[in-house]
Formats: sequence, C-alpha cells, structure tokens
Amino acid sequence: FVSRSRNLFDGKTTILMLCFGRPNYLKRAFESLLRNLPENSDIHKQTLFFRVSQDGKDPAIVSLVDDYIQRLIDLGYNAEHWFHKQLGLVPGVKDKMQGYYKLSNHYKYALDRVFKEMGSRRVIILEDDMDIATDFFEYMGATSVLLDKDKQLMAVSAWNDNGQVKHILYSHCLFY
Repeated sequence: FVSRSRNLFDGKTTILMLCFGRPNYLKRAFESLLRNLPENSDIHKQTLFFRVSQDGKDPAIVSLVDDYIQRLIDLGYNAEHWFHKQLGLVPGVKDKMQGYYKLSNHYKYALDRVFKEMGSRRVIILEDDMDIATDFFEYMGATSVLLDKDKQLMAVSAWNDNGQVKHILYSHCLFY
C-alpha cells in the first residue's frame, strides 16, 4: 500500500505519451489519464511533467493534444506538446517493417529529449492506445523505489496483454 498523502515519485518524473494518427484512441487515452491522476495532486505537480510527443503534424491530432495539454496546465501541471518530424521511407527496409523503424526513431527522439534536455530522473511511457488503471500512478510510484534501489533492474511495466476485457473471466480477482 502506498500512502496517498506522500509524493509517489522521488525526483523529476516525465509522463511521456507518444502519438501519431489515431484521434479516437488518443482521446480515450487522455480521458483515462486525466481520470486517474494521483490523488493529492498538489504534491505531484512539482515532480510530474507531462509531455506528448506527436509524430508528424496531423491537424486533428494537434488540436486534440493541445486541448488536453491545456487541461493539464489548467490543473497546475507542467505540460508540453512536442513535434517529431516523421521519418520518410527507410531504404532497404521491407514495407511491413517501415512502421517499426518510424516508431523506434520517434521513441529515440522523445527519450533523448526527456533525459538529455529535460534531465528527468525517470520516464513513464504511454502510447496513444493505452488505457491506464485506477491504481496506475500508485503502482508506478511504488515500483520506482525498486528501480532506485536495484541497479540491475532496468524497467518496470504496467502492461498486461491479458488485461483486456475480452480476456477477463473473473473480474472479481485481484490478480489475473
């Protein structure tokens, strides 16, 4: 159990959402994020930094991201919208693999900014099609202690391939 009255994150933590061109998914991801912000958020406004890195400049995505960035700012959070220049076709790479190259290039751009430019201590990566659980920030805060103490640990994940509704048989179970 993590106390709701303390800061869940010791040091600067960036919440990084990567997006491209799926406005319906992105809107759902933003709503999930806003609905599940940490309680006692005044404590977290000094240590949580929200960045949305958009691959390209699709006007529908720009407008949607800017609206949500403003909502975070209105709540008192530090939030910015970044633009990554889309990678063109990579010579010698099969068509079906182009998307992976583009995505990894976008990740590199965003992570370089988070760590090299911002000097963040850690990053929580979200993508535009992710819904977060009600205890997401508590989980990340609790496991961040493990990252700090165990230098062999490189990452923690809240991703669960089996967490989708279609895979849940016993919704009353704590672990599945």
